[in-house]
Amino acid sequence: MGKRFKILSFLLIVSLLAGCLPTKEGKAATANLTCETKKGTSYVNTADEALDIMEKEGGGKIILNTTVAWTTKTVRTFHAHTKIVIPENMTMTLEGAGMQGGGSFEVSGTLDLKNSTCNVFHVTGEFEQKGRGVIVRQVVNMGTLEKTSDIAAVLTYGQKLPNDTINDLLVGNRVYKEGGWRYRDLTTVFEAGIHTVSVYYDYNKTIFTPHDFNNTVQIRVDKADPALTQYTIPEVEQGQAISTLRPKYSFTNPNTGEMVAGTLQFSDGATVLEGLGERQLKASFVPNDSKNYNSLSLSLKVKVVTATPKIAAIPYTSKGQYGQMLKDISLQQGNCVDSLTGEIISGSWAWKKPNDPLVCGEHTYPAVFTPADTKNYKSIETLVSVQTAQKKMTVVSWPTVSAINEGQHLFEAALAFNSNEYGTFLWEDDTQIPPLEYQGAVLVFAPFDTENYDWTNVVGYDARTKTVKKTVALSVIPKPTEAPKPTEKVLPTEAPKPTATSIPTVTPIAPTLPPASEKPQITPEQTAVPTILPTVIPTASALPSQTPESTADVSPLPTEGTGTDEKLEPTREPALEPTPEPTVSTQPVATEQPDDSSTVPGDSTIQPAPTEKPNEIEEPVVVKKLITKISGIKTPKGAALKKNSRIMSIKRNGKSVKIVLKKVKKAKYEVRYADQKNMKHAKKKRSNKRTIYIRKLIKNKKYYLQARVWKKKKGKRIYGKWSKKRRI
Repeated sequence: MGKRFKILSFLLIVSLLAGCLPTKEGKAATANLTCETKKGTSYVNTADEALDIMEKEGGGKIILNTTVAWTTKTVRTFHAHTKIVIPENMTMTLEGAGMQGGGSFEVSGTLDLKNSTCNVFHVTGEFEQKGRGVIVRQVVNMGTLEKTSDIAAVLTYGQKLPNDTINDLLVGNRVYKEGGWRYRDLTTVFEAGIHTVSVYYDYNKTIFTPHDFNNTVQIRVDKADPALTQYTIPEVEQGQAISTLRPKYSFTNPNTGEMVAGTLQFSDGATVLEGLGERQLKASFVPNDSKNYNSLSLSLKVKVVTATPKIAAIPYTSKGQYGQMLKDISLQQGNCVDSLTGEIISGSWAWKKPNDPLVCGEHTYPAVFTPADTKNYKSIETLVSVQTAQKKMTVVSWPTVSAINEGQHLFEAALAFNSNEYGTFLWEDDTQIPPLEYQGAVLVFAPFDTENYDWTNVVGYDARTKTVKKTVALSVIPKPTEAPKPTEKVLPTEAPKPTATSIPTVTPIAPTLPPASEKPQITPEQTAVPTILPTVIPTASALPSQTPESTADVSPLPTEGTGTDEKLEPTREPALEPTPEPTVSTQPVATEQPDDSSTVPGDSTIQPAPTEKPNEIEEPVVVKKLITKISGIKTPKGAALKKNSRIMSIKRNGKSVKIVLKKVKKAKYEVRYADQKNMKHAKKKRSNKRTIYIRKLIKNKKYYLQARVWKKKKGKRIYGKWSKKRRI
């Protein structure tokens, strides 16, 4: 009994001791992995066991107890609530089939993917790095797939590789990660044929640096069909062959838009086209680059039109004369023929612009041939030469001239007209003062145009000046007879002494002479005149001696321009009693004339009788001025100024024109303008400045301009000559 008791007691103690030992802790010390779930903690050595527990108990935490090679027999998907913890100083590698899922990693040590050999590793969860981090050199391993096609893409020439992802079955490899295969070069345009191109795997979501997965695929590039982008329907004349068609066209690459060089040809080129209108013809386009483009067969439109005649002979014309129009010149003996058959085509010639004027010299003008058969032939145009001569002028219509008074200048003679449509009239010397016996004056005709008009046949033509001269009739009206003027008879004495000269007033009707027995009496009324001239006191030797025997003599006054005064012949009158020796001044007196210088009959002055030596007596200047005033010479209203102005520059801008004249000292300026060359109905504009503006003209209308200067003298305007005409 005791022996049995001892054995049972030993076994009981051993069992009690065995029950007191920490069996789990001992297993944890030897297990590779610790699994913590809601139900408790478990210890396993393989990845499959740990993932089974996580899947069974709804997830948890798997903790590495040592550096371990994570090995699975099949591709395992771990639970989304599962976290794999790699403690510090520990390393985890993947072997076997691999795993994928929505769990996460907490890494304080190292997840060594570089040396992992699993087929699949795909994690959509997060990596929590707390230590050294993750060594990422290989994200996944690729599985080889059976290709569905050896050609990954089929293109036409000009197309580029697309940017879309490539199906794994076309590449032959499968990647267990978000992303896809793509072509590496998308810019190259491959020629027609089979090409091998490089592809790479593009990761859409990168948790860590991805590994470069490269591969190659084959693509095929086919020839492209050129696209007809431009075609102009050609016109071909009826009766011509199809081969003569030369249409305008262009073909382009449908993918790139580049021009495709080639040849377009119509079929049946020898066929002659008949019948007007549009027709469809067969054609073909053969590109020069036959390696990358296909030839095309097309159906294109052409238009058959009327034929163009061929000019066999240009018509000739007769000579023309300036002033005629084209319609005045006939076209003679021109003909046209059919360009294919050579048959003469009936029709008529006419000027294209019959109302155009002829230009001097030899010039060409367009003429049109109109066929009689306008259905099958079209009109044709050509240039015809015409020789145009100058218009011969034989006669000039000269203006009549008004009569002028004795002593007037030629410029005061009024012409019936100053110009006509061909030129202007002016005096050869308008400053002349024609005498009474003068019966004609030289009038000059200056033509406007000597290039188109021939004036050589006109009587009086001057080839040097290109003007025509003629002596026209001119009447000079003598002055009315004036009353005789009394003079004094001079008797020689030993001591000549000056005596007073009596100045009787002459009435406009008839002068009354004193009787021979009476002594002429000088009354205050006779000596009182409106104008008193300065007194001229000659010396004793210069003055003629006057005696009472002097008598009055009447003689006409000298006129301006005669050069010398006429001598006064004394007449016998009763002698005057001698007078004492006092010195008496001789004062020629004249009545004042109005400013219009009109001649007043009866105005006269009494001149002293001439002595034996009249040249020794010098006539005072005031007397000459007085004589000029009394003579009735009228201050001219026309071209009296010697200074002239001319147009320096003209600048027209639409409806206005700016005129700059040559400066003339102390003068004012005047411009006239008209739309006719003869200045008919001309408008005038005056200005104190030499720059004059004319406005409100008609745009694009031609005008003629002239300018002159003017001044005011004694309240009246006197003018210079008009300048040469300028056309604007």
